[in-house]
Amino acid sequence: MWIYRLAKREEVVSLWDYQIATHRSSDLWMKWKKEYLYYLDHGMALTFAAFYDGTPVGEGTLLLSPACQAIRGRTVLCDGTEIANINALRIRKTFEGQGQISALMRVIEQEAQQRGFRRLTICAEAKEARNGAIYRHRDMTNWYFVRRRTEKKFCILKKRCFSPWMRTLEIVKGCLPF
Repeated sequence: MWIYRLAKREEVVSLWDYQIATHRSSDLWMKWKKEYLYYLDHGMALTFAAFYDGTPVGEGTLLLSPACQAIRGRTVLCDGTEIANINALRIRKTFEGQGQISALMRVIEQEAQQRGFRRLTICAEAKEARNGAIYRHRDMTNWYFVRRRTEKKFCILKKRCFSPWMRTLEIVKGCLPF
């Protein structure tokens, strides 16, 4: 049985520990765990989880503050008042392609809307075409390009507007290549 809800801190720790065990060759996961737990502890983010038979197997974090490292003050991604950012969205491989990420995103979107956010953003690298398909399916159709400082790559960025009149196309640099 599937349940989607705001995760408790210990459940978030469990989800990060799973990622660290899965990505043993990268020290970044330990850094990210510490960073995201800081966000949770300081009200800068909320993490939601997808639970299968009581076990957390998927997650998505709603970043609420432009002070989060993933945002780096870029208010086009998150301004703390009208725009929030969905980050660290993932599910275990076993459950991919079953609609669980869409179900989790619905819960995240509802919470963002209840908190007064009018737009959501989400990032994916251009090579993550499958993620792009998921986001388009969730009606995240306005595309932006933002250069990442650390990776010298472009990040595809989408906005989801809760109000129909806000569905305006605003291109920062270029347009979607696919």
